Amino acid sequence: MSSKMVKCKSCGNEIAANAKSCPSCGAKNSKPIFKKWWFWLVVVVIVVALIGSLGGDESTTDNNNDNQNGVAETTVHSDTKLGRYEIEIKNARLTTNYEGKPVVVVTYGFTNNSSEPAAFFLSVEDGAYQNGVGLEKAYVLNDNDPYDEANQNKEIKTGVTIDVDVAYLLNDTETDVDIEVKEFMSFSDDMITKSFSIK
Repeated sequence: MSSKMVKCKSCGNEIAANAKSCPSCGAKNSKPIFKKWWFWLVVVVIVVALIGSLGGDESTTDNNNDNQNGVAETTVHSDTKLGRYEIEIKNARLTTNYEGKPVVVVTYGFTNNSSEPAAFFLSVEDGAYQNGVGLEKAYVLNDNDPYDEANQNKEIKTGVTIDVDVAYLLNDTETDVDIEVKEFMSFSDDMITKSFSIK
């Protein structure tokens, strides 16, 4: 009865496929990684995790016209859950940066629902757009404005919520501002959105 023969990966001599080691050089005759049971277990876990992260709740939008400092809310994303966090795009206000250029300051409510401390800056990707063009982050050094960027970097524990201000330099003072927030480093397409009309 003949057994299947394979070449030794170390010395190249032929050995039985089921031999534990090469009789010529003593090298171990190990199975390829894809023939090991734990390899397929890892593949299944990764596939299940990817499928789970791609499924998300559909969200709806409502109309709301609250006016605050020349910025009116035009659309609201009603769902605030974003992966391991909750993000509420609360409001926006107009101010100026240190050069006197127009800036919109957006206030986010950031809730950490993950199992470890997290900071807004490292947990989500926030963006503001006018006519589909991204707005640059701005530095506000205006004595008449209470803007405080410190909460962007503060870590908060599980279940804690803080308000976070982020300033964006406007491209113009007439076009609506669209806000989008996604979870940082996520396979999910889930996004929190809100639009503000500049008056």
